[in-house]
Parts: sequence; structure tokens; C-alpha cells
Amino acid sequence: PAGWIAEVARTGAALPGAGFDWPGGWGGGLLLAGVTVAVVLVSGRLLRRRRWPVLAAAVLLVLFVVQPPAVTRVVTGWPPPGWRMVLCDVGQGDALVLAAGPGAAVLVDTGPDPLAVDRCLRVLGVDRVPLVVLTHFHA
Repeated sequence: PAGWIAEVARTGAALPGAGFDWPGGWGGGLLLAGVTVAVVLVSGRLLRRRRWPVLAAAVLLVLFVVQPPAVTRVVTGWPPPGWRMVLCDVGQGDALVLAAGPGAAVLVDTGPDPLAVDRCLRVLGVDRVPLVVLTHFHA
């Protein structure tokens, strides 16, 4: 049943100009902010009488890009409130996060990509990891 969705996605991704490289890190973020401000200013001039759609689109774009944890939780329902144990997809395998108090968690395995586990911990609101348990060499 979901095969047609994948086919539409593949077809759209194969179209010329469907994707382009964007710089990562702070440079890419600042460039995106600049482009967003420029689009808002140009759109504001074109739509002087109705600014609220332009402002609403700008706010939604910023929320979509930044994805603050409070908004992410409302939209996706993840992480569940009062979580005790969460499995995070970190590429090859999973990282197990066990709640260990406010803002703290025990981490079991980390995966090969440190950014993936960092993103998971940030979304969970974890800023302290008192214990890391590695179950195998490449964990």
C-alpha cells in the first residue's frame, strides 16, 4: 500500500533540480537565515496588504529547520513525557538511553556517528551522561 508513496518520492527526487547541495554547520545555517530574511522582505513588499501569510510562513520555516524539542514533542509525540528508556536510531544499530534523573541519562552503546547520538540526547533533554556502557568494540 505504501509502495506508490515511495515511487512518487523516487520520481520526484529524480527530476532535474529536485535536490541541491547545501553547506552544513554554522555557515549553512547563517546562509539559510539570510535567504529566509531576503524572501520575507521581498514577499513583504509584494504582499503589503497581507503580511500575516508571509510572517506565518517564515515562522513555520524557522520551526521546521530549528526543530525545538518542545515543538517536536507536540508534533510527533516523541519523546513521550516521563520517558524512562528510549532506543535511538544511530545509524548502525541503536543507542539505549536510560533516564537517570533530571537532565541525566545512562547511555548504552553510541553508534558510529556521534552527531546522531548527540541529536537524540538533545531532543530527550539530556545534558549529563554519568555512565556510558559499550557492549562491543564498534559501539
